[in-house]
Amino acid sequence: MKNVCIVLLLVVANAIPAWGQLFTSQQIDEIQEVYLSSSSTPETPPYGLPQQAQDVQQGDPNNTLRDTLLYKGETILIADSPLRFFPQLEEKVFVHKVELVPFRVLPAIQLDAQRGYTAVWGIENDSLFLYHLFPHIPGNVMEEKSVILPQRELNRLVEELSGQKFIDGKLFAGWVSGKIVGGANGIYLRGKLSDRALSLMKEKKWSPEKILEYEYTGHYIYPEEYLFTVENGMVRKVDRQSK
Repeated sequence: MKNVCIVLLLVVANAIPAWGQLFTSQQIDEIQEVYLSSSSTPETPPYGLPQQAQDVQQGDPNNTLRDTLLYKGETILIADSPLRFFPQLEEKVFVHKVELVPFRVLPAIQLDAQRGYTAVWGIENDSLFLYHLFPHIPGNVMEEKSVILPQRELNRLVEELSGQKFIDGKLFAGWVSGKIVGGANGIYLRGKLSDRALSLMKEKKWSPEKILEYEYTGHYIYPEEYLFTVENGMVRKVDRQSK
C-alpha cells in the first residue's frame, strides 16, 4: 500500500487539556488519597475530575493502556494510538477466543490494551517515528486462551498497512496528520481494592501488576500536557502546558 494518507484527529481543536485531567502534583496526591480511602467511586471527584474516564464515557475500554511517546527526555502517555486508524491491525492482532470462568468477578476497567497492542513512538528532527509494537492480550486478567502474534509479524502488518518500512529499528509515521496529545510525569489513578479483590490477592498471591489491574480506575492524571501538531508525519508545532 503506497501513498497512504490518513487524517489523524485525536483531539478537537481548542480542546486543551484533551482529557480534563491536568492537575498540580499536590492535587494529584490529594485525588489519589480520596480514591484510595473511598470504598466506591466518589460521586463528586475532587478538582472537577470526571467520575468516569474519557475512554469509558466514550464506550472505548480498548484504550485503557496508553501508547508511549518519547520527546526530549520526557516519557509521554498519549491519548490515543495513531495505529488505531488502521482497524485492520486490531482485527488481525486481536485473534483470540474468550473462555470466561463462571461466577468470576472481573474489574470494571482492566489495566490492559484490549485493542491487542501498545506502541512506543519518538520524535527525531521533527519527524514522528514508530519504534516498537508490543502485543497485549488480557489473558492474565480474564483467564482466556489467547493467540498472540510475534512482534516480527506485527511489524510486517504495520509495514503493509502504512506503506512504510522499518529502517534501523524505526518506521516513519508518514500517514499521521492532525493532533496528538499526551500527559507527562503522571500516574494511573488507583481505587481502593474491594474485599473480594483483597481475598483473591491473599489467596492467589498476586503480583503488584496483577493488583493494579483490579484497582486502576481508568484515569490517567498528570501535571504536564503536550499537544503535537503533525502533518504527514512531520511535527509542525509543539504546545506544552503545566499546572
